[in-house]
Amino acid sequence: MESAMNYRTAKWSEVVQHEFGFDWNIPYNTPFPRPLPMADRVIETTVPVETESGPLNCVVWSPNGEPLQRPLVLLGHGGTGHKKSPYLVWFAMRLVTDYNLVAAAIDHLPQHGDRGGVSNIRNAIDWTGASATFDEAIDSIVDDWQATIRTLVNRIEVDETKIGYWGHSGGTLMGIPLLAKTPGISAAALGKWGLEGTEELREIFPDEFPEVVNRHKKDAPQLKCAIHYSINMDDNLFMQSGQIDLFNRLGSSRKVLWAEPGNHVAESYNSIAYQLQFLGDTLTDNQ
Repeated sequence: MESAMNYRTAKWSEVVQHEFGFDWNIPYNTPFPRPLPMADRVIETTVPVETESGPLNCVVWSPNGEPLQRPLVLLGHGGTGHKKSPYLVWFAMRLVTDYNLVAAAIDHLPQHGDRGGVSNIRNAIDWTGASATFDEAIDSIVDDWQATIRTLVNRIEVDETKIGYWGHSGGTLMGIPLLAKTPGISAAALGKWGLEGTEELREIFPDEFPEVVNRHKKDAPQLKCAIHYSINMDDNLFMQSGQIDLFNRLGSSRKVLWAEPGNHVAESYNSIAYQLQFLGDTLTDNQ
């Protein structure tokens, strides 16, 4: 007999594995080994997007049989993840089934998913493939996201006045520049990034991290949307002081900080449930 899940004390990864029935670290481009729960209430489609850097595919999750003009949440995967990572699919399905929103994801980091498909973070961070400089590479991905928004507004007819963004770690790396250049995004759940890295992070980003810090220092004050920001107090990649420093630099007057124990990949279900509620309530005016 299957044991009951104690959601109050569970890790997010445990909840995903419990509900989906398989490990959430399934390799890129590997079919899910079993049908997903909630699938009968969610429509998953792939929408082609034309960008200046070339075509890409966007995965869209929307309510089954619901009318159009729903709020949209963009989902930014983390390092070594991709647009169909099980945790991203789970989060998308919960946005759809719990809050009647539309969710969408692209492979937004260089060398990830359809952009290359990586097995570890070191060979994932190859910024030279997109542009000549780091800032140009970042701006190219921002352009891809903005092209995705335009396509979904026209093709899916989502509500362009109610757009949100979710992304931790690498999702925040790209999320902050995106939010700085896209004032139409009105709510975001970010986290697990900072302006001061540990020695472990500096081994991963020996050259690129100072450029990331400079870009985030420039972009963070421009963020004006409602923000939920998560930090892990025992993060093995980012110093706690650097995470709080980045949070304090965010220009939004509507921001909340969530701190909990754990290393970089740790995440409680309570934290994720609150992020879902934050995005759902903010984008549906249920505050």
